[in-house]
Order: sequence, then C-alpha cells, then structure tokens
Amino acid sequence: MSALTSHRLLLVDDDNMVREAYSELLIEYGYNVDTAYDGIDALGKMEATPYDLVIVDINMPMLDGIDLYKEVSSLYPDMKDKFLFVTGDLYGEVDAFTVFIQNNKKILKKPFTKDEFIGTIRRMLDKQ
Repeated sequence: MSALTSHRLLLVDDDNMVREAYSELLIEYGYNVDTAYDGIDALGKMEATPYDLVIVDINMPMLDGIDLYKEVSSLYPDMKDKFLFVTGDLYGEVDAFTVFIQNNKKILKKPFTKDEFIGTIRRMLDKQ
C-alpha cells in the first residue's frame, strides 16, 4: 500500500463485482475513486469532475470503452493519454485493437495481478 494521493480516478465497468473489487483495491492504495457502470454514466461524471486517469472496460452496453474514448477525446482532448483499457479478449475486438495500435494506448489484458494493475496506474500517473 502507499500513502494517500490526490489522484482522482474514474473506474468504468458494467460488471458490478469487478467494479467493486477494483474500486476497493484502488481506495486501499490511496486513490480517490469514482465509478461508472457504462460509458454514458462515465460521460456524465466527467462533465462534473476532472479525472487524472480513466480505467475502462472495453466491452460494455450502451457506450463501450472504445466509443467512450472517442467521445472523450473529442470533448476533452487533454484526456487522450489518460485512459487505461482493461479487457478479457483484445484479439476478439478488432476495432479496439486498431484504435490501440494507432494511438499507442495502454491495455491490461485480464487476468492480471494486483501488482500489474497498480504498477501500470502508477506509471501512467507518473508520466503526467
């Protein structure tokens, strides 16, 4: 665990159990965490709050992670490099894979360890 941080993260995942587990872990490591259940919910939260990092599942109903990224990049260009994508099946998501390759985006493929998750987040935040 680490000391408290002022970093505000938005965690977006339609799976309640996954969202809760990731959120608890991030809070345990001192991050300020808001959650959203899909891309539409996330957009609403982003209108009201600035985030240092958005952790987003790719496969979600209504507005998936890729479309959320495209929308946010258009509305908030400074957020383009503040997305961490999480997926269980990247290669089954051809459109997603193309977006990641073209934009050099950070992806964590499930399953991943707690250390991989927290380490990736720390490295991304350190680059800001």
